[in-house]
Amino acid sequence: MGLIKEVFGASAIIILGNGLNRLFAILAAPVLTPILGPTPYGVMALVGTATSLASTLGLLGIDMGYVRFYFSKTDTTSKGVENFCWRYAIITSAAVGILSFILWQMLFGKPYDNFFIALIVGLTIILFVTNTMSQTGARLRQKYRRIGLAIIASGIFATSTTVTLAILWRTDEWPLLIGFTVGILVSVAITGLPKGNPLGKPSGLTAREKWSIVRLGLPGLVTGTMYWILSSSDRWLLKYFWGEQTVGVYSFAYNVAIIGIIVNTAMVLTWVPESIRTYEKDRQGASTILGEVWEGLALLLCLVWLFVASIGGDMIRLLADSRFHGGALYVPWIAGGVYFYGMAQLANTGLLISKNMKPAANLWFLGGVFNLISNYFVIQIWGAYGAAAINCISFGFIYFGVMWKSTRYFKLNLAWRKLIGTGVVVLICGVLMSSAWHSYPLVSICFKLPICLGISLCLTWLTVPSWVNQFRVQLKEFRNRIR
Repeated sequence: MGLIKEVFGASAIIILGNGLNRLFAILAAPVLTPILGPTPYGVMALVGTATSLASTLGLLGIDMGYVRFYFSKTDTTSKGVENFCWRYAIITSAAVGILSFILWQMLFGKPYDNFFIALIVGLTIILFVTNTMSQTGARLRQKYRRIGLAIIASGIFATSTTVTLAILWRTDEWPLLIGFTVGILVSVAITGLPKGNPLGKPSGLTAREKWSIVRLGLPGLVTGTMYWILSSSDRWLLKYFWGEQTVGVYSFAYNVAIIGIIVNTAMVLTWVPESIRTYEKDRQGASTILGEVWEGLALLLCLVWLFVASIGGDMIRLLADSRFHGGALYVPWIAGGVYFYGMAQLANTGLLISKNMKPAANLWFLGGVFNLISNYFVIQIWGAYGAAAINCISFGFIYFGVMWKSTRYFKLNLAWRKLIGTGVVVLICGVLMSSAWHSYPLVSICFKLPICLGISLCLTWLTVPSWVNQFRVQLKEFRNRIR
């Protein structure tokens, strides 16, 4: 039960932080969407996708090696791993950032060839990598409250900057770009760098030890690049075949539908280090302990999809300008992609424990190729709706493949019949509630929320009853304390 408490306590902090961060952006939508319109959102989406890909290349998966090898037998080795990973990440991200700054101006025409847009692209690549490493270090030290605070502050500063600039300065993509950059800066400033000087001190690791760290993370370069292809390349094809306005509508719907990524991020941030820590402490009993927590996390992802698929379209109709309402149709599919992405991250557990991420990289590569080829033909015919469907199918293929491979290396003790039954029930309910139940979105949401809550409580009690009992114990202890 200790692992359950640790994972969910830390996840709750990060979910709260990411939830508030996302809430700030949603609340700003009624102000920003009428002022800016779809086109600036389309420009911002293209800049963001390019930056995301370059950041993945700059990181080179070193954060994964950082997590897996940090829990060494001695503090000296752990510190050496940290120093090496930080130095490696900063040097590679700086190189990729400078190269991206140059290539952006060479490859893109107006309005994207602006010198300052290229500068923001290069700067945010370095900041992205620094922020990832900073949060990874905080996770390893179990400083989850600081991570949550950084996420909340980032959302406050990013949203307030964007709204202020849009009202007082200009109505193009620049308020979005500047707010985006300010948010990352604030996050890095709060999470902070490791104590000492990781860039100046030698790691003390041998060449073989360094290569072991780098080698474990290199498949992350493939998976990260393929994730970009699956989650971002559709914007470029939509722009080519349908124009920037379609990209803007799709991107806005995407931002609403991926609200479930809040849970995914929180789970991965806590599950990966805590599962490795648990395995290193008790290798014999790890299969049962980790399996019980894994089941609960899988259920949580199912329930998140149910809520997003049910009320995501209503949220778009409630908050956004009428030009964005067509995006409501894409929400269930995009949310499905988020669900399968989260499940694929959970499926990595066995591969990460065995220190072999190559099978995951191979499956992500196949999924990325399938996604690109399918999108090229499907988007021409069905536009953004086709892009959303292919997104979901591609992530689903990756999850099932990774799960199959992972069980061959380290098999978790899972109750598959319960999990599959729960998934079928959630799918049926989500499809039935995805359309509007009332002409006024807020009324439709009020109809659906109690049903979603009731389904969630019933499925939780049936699927993971031990968690319900644990919650009752914790609630009883809390009541005794306040008395």
